[in-house]
Amino acid sequence: MKKQLTAGKLFVFGLMALLTTQFSSCGGGGSSSSGGLGDATSVEGTVYAANGTDPISGAVVYIPTEDSSESSSLSAIVSKSASATCEEPSETSCGSVCTDENGKFTLTPGDPSTCGSTKLKFKKGTFTGEQTLDCASNTTSGVCTLADKFKVATDKNLAIAVVTGAYDEIENTLAKLGLGELETSTGVLKIGTEKFTIFRGGGSRDYSGYTDTTKYKASSALFGSLTEMKKYDIIFINCGSNEDVSPSSSESPALTAKGDSPKLSHAEYHKYLKTKLMNSSVVSNIKDYVNAGGKMYATDLAYDFVEQTFPGFMDFQDGGDGSSTTAETEDAAQDGTSGIKSDATLNNAAMKSWVSGSSIKTNTINSTTSPNSSACTTTANGNSGSQNLNSDGTIRIGDFLSGWGVMKAAYDADTFVWITGKVKFSGATDTTNGDSRPLTASRKVGSSGGCLLYSSYHNSHSCPTTGFWPQERVLHYLVFEVSSSCTP
Repeated sequence: MKKQLTAGKLFVFGLMALLTTQFSSCGGGGSSSSGGLGDATSVEGTVYAANGTDPISGAVVYIPTEDSSESSSLSAIVSKSASATCEEPSETSCGSVCTDENGKFTLTPGDPSTCGSTKLKFKKGTFTGEQTLDCASNTTSGVCTLADKFKVATDKNLAIAVVTGAYDEIENTLAKLGLGELETSTGVLKIGTEKFTIFRGGGSRDYSGYTDTTKYKASSALFGSLTEMKKYDIIFINCGSNEDVSPSSSESPALTAKGDSPKLSHAEYHKYLKTKLMNSSVVSNIKDYVNAGGKMYATDLAYDFVEQTFPGFMDFQDGGDGSSTTAETEDAAQDGTSGIKSDATLNNAAMKSWVSGSSIKTNTINSTTSPNSSACTTTANGNSGSQNLNSDGTIRIGDFLSGWGVMKAAYDADTFVWITGKVKFSGATDTTNGDSRPLTASRKVGSSGGCLLYSSYHNSHSCPTTGFWPQERVLHYLVFEVSSSCTP
C-alpha cells in the first residue's frame, strides 16, 4: 500500500477488493458456497498486531460489499455516531464493528445477503489486514469463527519512518510488534527485516549496522524535504537524534565527535545540544508536515522537535514558561535526574485495560531500582495479567538518564496527558519523592488529522531486550492509537 499526504489529506491507493461475479453467490441467505459468509449470520474473532500475539483494540472490522471501492481520503472517514469507538470502513461494506480492549469482535451484518465478498478486513489508522472469509467449515449455530490469525499485514509498505538516536531504540520495540525480525542473541532489530523506513539520526549503530547509506539515509534526507516527509503517516524520533540537522548535512556531528564508534554519554550529548539550534527550514517542514495530517512522536532529548515547531503542545520545564505561542529556549527543559523510576498513573481507562490484559506480557521491573541496566528480568515475554501493573494500578516507568526532558503542564485540554508520575529533577519542590509531572502526552494538530506525541522517558534501550517491559507496552498501545485518533 502506497500512501502520500497531499494538500492536507492522506490518499490511499491500490487496496481494492478483487471481486468478480463468481462471488455473487457467496453471501448469506442460505448459500452453501465454500467462500464468503456462507450460511453464517455472524463472524467472530480477534485482531492481532503483526506478531500474532498482541491484540489491537478499537480497530474497525468489516466485510466489503461486492461493488466496494476504497475511499480516496481518510478525511472522509468519520464516526457515524458519538458512541462509535473506531473509524468507519474505507470501503462500502455490508457491516462493520469495533474490536474491544482485547481485540475481540463479533460482526453481525444487518443484511447478510449483501455480503458478497470473500474477504474480511480490518483497519486501524495506517495498519490494515485482511483474511479470506470461508465459513463453510467453521460455523456453529450461525456463528463463523475465524480459523486463522487475523493480523496486521506486513507484506504491505507500512508508511512509518524511524529516525535513530543514541539512547532510545524505538525500532526494536516496533520489531517486537512483528514489524521486523529480532536478532536471536541480542533481541534487537535484525537490520534489513524492518517493515518501516529507517533514517540515520545518530548513535553507534548508525556506523556499525546501517552501512548501506543508499538505503539508510541520513535524517537530513527526511527533515530537509517536505515531499519526503509526506510519504509517511508516522515519524518516530528517538532520543539522541541529531537536532542540528539541516537539508545539507549528511551525518550527526555530535555523535561523530568521538570517532567511528561514538559513545557520548546522555549528559555529554545534553551539553552539546545547548550549543546548537534547529535549522529554520527543518522547523518549517515539520510544521507543514503535521498540519497536513502527519503524525510525529519524539522521546526525551528529542523534545525540541516538538517544542520548536508547536510551542502550544506543552509548557516544558524552564526555558521561558507561560507562553503557548513562542517556543521556549532550546534544551532548557533537560533537567531530569538519572537513575530514577516512577510508579505512574495511566490516565486513560482503555489504555489501562489493554496494558493489564492477560495476553499482554511484560518483564518484571525491580521494585527498588530504575529499569536501567539489569533491573529487568530476562525471561522472554515475562509475566502476564495484573503483574503488568503495580498492585495499586500504577505502571512502573524507568530509563531516565541524566538530563532527560521534563514537562511542566499542558496549556489547555487539547493536549491529553496519557501518563502522569512523580519524578525528580533540578528545581523539583519535593526533593524526596519528586513532583508530579506529565510523562507522555499527545495533541491533535489542524483539521487534517495531524498529531504530536512525546514521552520524557525511553521506550527501549537499557533493559535487557529479550521480552518486554511495561513502558514498551505503552508504546505498543499508542502506535495504533496515534495512527488513527491521536487523543482519546
